[in-house]
Amino acid sequence: MTQPHGYHDHINHDLLARLPVDAQRVLEIGCGSGALAVAYRQRNPGAHYTGVEKAPRPAQQAAARLHATVHGDIEAPACLAALDRHAQGKQWDLIVCGDVLEHLLDPLRTLAELRLRTRPGGQCVACIPNIGHYSIVHQLLRAQWNYADAGLLDRTHLRFFTLPTMAALFQQAGWVLRECTARVIDEAATMRGIASLLPLAPVLGLDPAQMQLHLSAYQWIVRAENPAQA
Repeated sequence: MTQPHGYHDHINHDLLARLPVDAQRVLEIGCGSGALAVAYRQRNPGAHYTGVEKAPRPAQQAAARLHATVHGDIEAPACLAALDRHAQGKQWDLIVCGDVLEHLLDPLRTLAELRLRTRPGGQCVACIPNIGHYSIVHQLLRAQWNYADAGLLDRTHLRFFTLPTMAALFQQAGWVLRECTARVIDEAATMRGIASLLPLAPVLGLDPAQMQLHLSAYQWIVRAENPAQA
């Protein structure tokens, strides 16, 4: 499927803002053309930045911008083997997964494999769509589930997450969650969109503040840590 124009050149500035600026070895899964890598290296020029990209043309563009690029599917053993050859026994300080886990057949296995290649105390920062967003709730109340070229119901999404299921995914893969932040797109429109739903909170026995948080989050930005070995 052809992705929308500019899809692989996008920079998620909210994700960028949560990347630690002292990482020496960075691995980005789904690096696109390398736009996020370039922006990060402006903040941390000393970082050695490696990317994995499945789409051929963006991977070729990223190769000119990153220290190393692996063209392949992160779920394929050959891709992991190529990364291991490149790493030469060294572990990663930071794993970046911007809008990629929802595209995987088995994100749990991938997160576990990546953790094994991350140093103790190293971090994974990810951005994941929230299927509990008010726009999806509105669709479901109308008995609709309409896929699109991009967005929360992107046709290429294979997995869907709420905050608790996303947190469980990382925990089951052995990561320790340190931070989960709601990414709200167009706050004014969001508040209008959830206004008709919030009165249901007492009827459903829900905390109105928590309900508002979960309905408002278009995506969750997660920061997780690989725990130190016992």
